[in-house]
Amino acid sequence: MRIFADYHTHTRFSHGKGTIEENVQAARKKGLREIAITDHGPGHFLYGIRKDALVKMKEEIRRINDRYGD
Repeated sequence: MRIFADYHTHTRFSHGKGTIEENVQAARKKGLREIAITDHGPGHFLYGIRKDALVKMKEEIRRINDRYGD
């Protein structure tokens, strides 16, 4: 079985250590074709994304998709 995706990644927007782009770069290095950003939402009581960061996150994902999209 060949793994082609990781559908559970986190970023600095919640409690991960890297940026969205760093997650994409790491996935590409491993030969993955797809990832999902699954940061915790603003309702999470400890480390959810701030509501005001949701727009920034969406813009960053759009920019990265334009850069790395196949």
